[in-house]
Amino acid sequence: MKFIIHSSHKQPLIMSMYCFCICLITLSINTLYSQQTIVNNQTLTNESAIHHTHYHVRDFAADYALKSQQLAPFYHGVASGDPLTDRVIIWTRVTTDNNEPATLEWFIATDTALQNIVQRGYAQTTIEKDFTCKVDVIGLQPATTYYYMFKHNGKNSLIGRTKTAPITDVSHLRFAFVSCSNYSSGYFNAYRKIAQRNDLDAVIHLGDYIYEYGNNTGNSSTPPIRPYEVDKEILTLAEYRARYGLHRLDPDLQRLHQQHPFLYVWDDHEAANNAYKDGADNHTTATEGDWKTRLTASKKACYEWLPIRENADGSLYRKFMYGGLAEIFMIDTRMDERDAPVVNLGQNAPQSSKDSLLNPQRKMMSEKQFSWLTNSIQQSEAQWKIIGNQVLFTPIILDNFDTTLFIGNPLLQALTPVLKNVLESGYNADSWGNFPAQRNAFHTFITNNSLKNIVFLTGDIHTTHGMDIAFNPAEYNPQEKKGSIGVEFVTPSITSSNFDEIIENIAFLRPFLSTLIQSGNNTMVNNNPYMKDFDLINHGYSILDITPVRCQTDVFHIDTVKIISNNEKNFSSLYVNKDDTFLQKASTIAQGKNKQDIPAPLLPLESTTVSVQESPFHISTVFPNPAKDRLYCTLNINSPEIITLSIVSLDGKIIKSLYTYTAEKGIDILSFAVNDIFNGMYSLRITHGSTIKNFPIIIQK
Repeated sequence: MKFIIHSSHKQPLIMSMYCFCICLITLSINTLYSQQTIVNNQTLTNESAIHHTHYHVRDFAADYALKSQQLAPFYHGVASGDPLTDRVIIWTRVTTDNNEPATLEWFIATDTALQNIVQRGYAQTTIEKDFTCKVDVIGLQPATTYYYMFKHNGKNSLIGRTKTAPITDVSHLRFAFVSCSNYSSGYFNAYRKIAQRNDLDAVIHLGDYIYEYGNNTGNSSTPPIRPYEVDKEILTLAEYRARYGLHRLDPDLQRLHQQHPFLYVWDDHEAANNAYKDGADNHTTATEGDWKTRLTASKKACYEWLPIRENADGSLYRKFMYGGLAEIFMIDTRMDERDAPVVNLGQNAPQSSKDSLLNPQRKMMSEKQFSWLTNSIQQSEAQWKIIGNQVLFTPIILDNFDTTLFIGNPLLQALTPVLKNVLESGYNADSWGNFPAQRNAFHTFITNNSLKNIVFLTGDIHTTHGMDIAFNPAEYNPQEKKGSIGVEFVTPSITSSNFDEIIENIAFLRPFLSTLIQSGNNTMVNNNPYMKDFDLINHGYSILDITPVRCQTDVFHIDTVKIISNNEKNFSSLYVNKDDTFLQKASTIAQGKNKQDIPAPLLPLESTTVSVQESPFHISTVFPNPAKDRLYCTLNINSPEIITLSIVSLDGKIIKSLYTYTAEKGIDILSFAVNDIFNGMYSLRITHGSTIKNFPIIIQK
């Protein structure tokens, strides 16, 4: 594999439990902020090669989607989301070889063969939408399972399965909730297990659906399990789109979207690590451009690629009513006027940091969203109030750091102050704890209004937690039912690196892995009596089971992300009774629904009987168009061959020879300068062996 990359590849400080050990090591070896530049040379055919960039992706689990003409031209599958009682969004993306608008026909039915069609229509997509297509299908029946499909140029997409929300008379709801799926960290085995379930109402995705990193950004010096399409930190709209596109070729994520509707909200990595309104941990304006431009690009790509309903003001927080049993509030604690975090925390923090932390004007969400949230919860007629939340809400106390296992180990003893400081910062710098005024205000709101049945669902920190929401340990008394306002469940990561995986990448700490894991567990449990379950090292997902009498979460850990696996085990099962605010351990996992929905078929209709001549390559995107300075082109390569690119005039004359290279199977992302070409209409000519394709472009400076 060859790359031509000219970029600054920076390792960010990630303030969460996830990066507890990153912080530890970078602090202890005095490389808190390190820079590395990756430059791999490839010979091009003209002297301006430095202005061209070529990234190639191959050898990933989803490669079948590129090669399988049974899916063409809907290589990225289908998806649905934001179900209401009478409507749901259905999604797909069509791959075309030109930039002309594409018209798609869509169908929605009550059977897998799409014989009983209840709605159908046409929708158009364009290059401005990256050829993604979302349809908000209205006029549906509540609490009903539907199957849907798209058609373009005589070819069918996969059939998707979706479900509308109930209005009344609902006695049982089931949701999966997930977060943190770093593609390069491993295989999406947890997604596969959720896709195999047939009684879920929806999948609640709490963010970090993609990561903006390159292959080894942040925490690993070892080769990635699955390489990204671009081995650099992504910054532009074209790069964010390509990252979503790579994820949606993964067979497990593709199958998950095909089988279940999503309730989704972004976290920080959809834009950049530890993002806030004016920047992010790993955004440097001098080398990476304007933050607002990057943020706008990341949001646009997200709205294009996820089946979410777009708010007029660009915000993403919204709510979903499931009869009288539950109302789900998907909040945004990242991209909605969040202030910059206070970095220096803990008992030894400087007074200036403590003063800044306690500033009542600091907020993690806009006042508009905070008012919407409190008013909506207060007015909700649902029994259970479920809050889909990115970062930890419950305060975590770490005053008494457990060092009993460090006795006799000079290295670990010397690192104890660093461990304690970083652990305190890790659990507060990226959570509601960094914004105590707003967290306290929400706690007071719940208390003063005597609100019951509050359940937080949280992602972000790559650990498993089940806990009562207690703000004062001295007042916490489960026996007397005092000191808790609700419960919080933190779901493990799908693949993103856990504590043990970070330690395993650090040679001199690897022998002490079991000691550090045990110390971390002891510190967490001993300091926080309201912590009912805790795990530092496993990946997986959670199932939220809701009935009128109780709300239970069953956590399932999968055995590995390093290879494709179908193995899982139940780690914990905790429940809270109606009108109670304290978790209890369940003796068994919650029983599934009596009615099991029929899965959507694995292949498109008639796909086994249609004979298709495989095209040697497809032009997936050419962007921006019109172009000013640079042009990006994404090619799906089905057969190895020498590829030549050039820009030609409308009468076929070559205006600029770009470059020639040997293409391999996979995705190629090509970038080249066009600022030396006069304004006008041209074609991007791509020659693959004997196959020639021309894509119309406009240069407009």
